[in-house]
Amino acid sequence: MSSESAWGPFGLLMCCFPQKESSKPSSPQYRSDRYNAHVRSNLNLPTQRPKPQQPQPLLLASSSTQQQQQQVKDTDKPGPPGTPSAAAPPRLKPSKRLPAPVAVASDPRTRWASTYLTSPQLGELFDALHATLKHIPYAICGLSALVDHGLRARRAATVSILCPAHCKDNVKSWARARGFDTWADSVGVPIGGESGGGGEIRRVRIKYVDQGFERLERVRAVSGAQGERAEGNAWVLGLSSELDHVAAAWLDVRKRATTTTTTNSSSTSDTDAKTSKAMKSIAHDIFWVLGRAIETRHALDAHFLPTFLGEEFWTAFGEANPETRTEAARAGVDVAAVLARHRADASLREHDAMLEAYGLRGDPVTTQPGPLEDMRCLAEKKSMYTLGNRDSQLLPGGSMALLPNSEPAAETETATGRKDGPKTVKHVNVKKSSSVRSSSSKGKNKRDLKRSKSERK
Repeated sequence: MSSESAWGPFGLLMCCFPQKESSKPSSPQYRSDRYNAHVRSNLNLPTQRPKPQQPQPLLLASSSTQQQQQQVKDTDKPGPPGTPSAAAPPRLKPSKRLPAPVAVASDPRTRWASTYLTSPQLGELFDALHATLKHIPYAICGLSALVDHGLRARRAATVSILCPAHCKDNVKSWARARGFDTWADSVGVPIGGESGGGGEIRRVRIKYVDQGFERLERVRAVSGAQGERAEGNAWVLGLSSELDHVAAAWLDVRKRATTTTTTNSSSTSDTDAKTSKAMKSIAHDIFWVLGRAIETRHALDAHFLPTFLGEEFWTAFGEANPETRTEAARAGVDVAAVLARHRADASLREHDAMLEAYGLRGDPVTTQPGPLEDMRCLAEKKSMYTLGNRDSQLLPGGSMALLPNSEPAAETETATGRKDGPKTVKHVNVKKSSSVRSSSSKGKNKRDLKRSKSERK
């Protein structure tokens, strides 16, 4: 059907002169619809497009969902006593499966020896450790270090090494690179046999301090294949730092016992007995170190004794062991200077308390803890001193017995890296024992009494 028949005799004029349409907004959609309308009219197509299907309102979908949820709730409700309960809807299986369990390697600690170390085994173990860690700052500490210094009243089954916090992971990595077993905070070092390949595997625990490692006294070990205190021997803590280490261990046991008693008032007698036994054992080691320093004429530098000479330990340990001041003075400790510093700190604290009572603030006395008071293992737990039966053994005679033979003083390394030769303690009478001193004092008292009686007559 042509446009002329559709519009009559004026169809041609209508096509040439189209009528003006009402003004509409000039938008792209409007122009597109107008162009398509002209094309449909030229092609004799229907002028109106089919209306698009209206989308379903959201209300219907939500209502259907509500109906389904209501049906599920109705099925969950129990029916009358005689009707069977409706089955629960099946659960959908998760699209992601859990990963398969990873096979855990066997515990290497089952191959580690647990017997007590002999002197040759201790020297071989020290040499193996130094060959692995000689480029890392470290020091052997604890009971094995005391045994190396000459302690014969106790024996050790394991060895502990101490390093700065930034080297704690390197120690384990270098041990693993050498083929040693690693587990938690320990490594297994093989000793015995040719090239260390056979024999036994010994446990070595890794411990670290966050700060202050450079302020510790380190000396060359006596045990070693190259001889006593040789340059190629392993590093151990010196007597001064070992004394501070054992003092920190005694203080830690006392603090834990006090905390346990405060939090749990119903503490058993077994716990108190264990705490008392541990503190006595550590006290014996403290007096052994003091006696060893006297016998070897090793100077106990106050720079290496922040915990031992601190007011908290000195006061508590001195009250429990009255002979502490005498033995410390014999070992070369300036007891008068220590007590004067403690009295000055106490007076400053008293002055600050008086100022606080009037609303003023003074200069509080801050005491920094020693570096060994926060010793930790790789499990981020405090690990101060070995007292377990499986790691140490107390031999007959106690740990206060001194060895008759004396060893030469060790070469020490200070914080600046400077090596100092042997030091001697002046005005120390080592040969005079306590029994001789007591007998001489008794004789002197008798002579004084006789003299006073004669003067009265």
